[in-house]
Amino acid sequence: MTGVAATTCGPESGYVIRLIHAAAKGNFLRQLVVEVEDLRRKGKIDEEYLKTKQAMGCFMELLDVVDRITPDPERLDAVKKIFISIYKGRLNDDNDPVPQQLLAIGGSLTAGEIILLSAVYKTHQEPAQHVRGESRWDHSAHAWLSVMASETKFKSIALVEIHETSLMDKKLLLPRRHSDHSGIELNSSGQRLTDLGVLLCKYLCNADNG
Repeated sequence: MTGVAATTCGPESGYVIRLIHAAAKGNFLRQLVVEVEDLRRKGKIDEEYLKTKQAMGCFMELLDVVDRITPDPERLDAVKKIFISIYKGRLNDDNDPVPQQLLAIGGSLTAGEIILLSAVYKTHQEPAQHVRGESRWDHSAHAWLSVMASETKFKSIALVEIHETSLMDKKLLLPRRHSDHSGIELNSSGQRLTDLGVLLCKYLCNADNG
């Protein structure tokens, strides 16, 4: 570690960091190709789908995303899951323009945003919890932030708020309510995911099914 630290802090640190990133990205793409080929052999990816315009567009989008992002394991794993879900073809048809856009959105997420979004989706899947006839959150931003701080293991409400803001900007979480932003908007299920947020999370989770 001392040698690595010395190398990455020296005058050629930029070059070394780029080499490390390139190696990590190359390894990710090689592993992904192996996984896709394994799924194809098992019949979980249709060979004909691989020839479609959508499949090629999503592959090129994947290359662009991987080229742009920092090769953080959490981010690469999320991109891989979305890509595999698309190639399994269970949530879309060949002419659907949405998968490629979801791949681009998934690639824009930071590790912290992915962790928070996954925690929100987890609670979205749980049966609604009611106390005295009111929803689990009762439209309270503070209550929601407190639960998410625990669910994500962030512990800090301020840290949750940082990622909450960016997820709202990306239209994956419903906005705050009231002039002082003390409330939150909920969907019909009593949760904060937008329809786009729900769809993206389905792609993130579908890769592990089947």
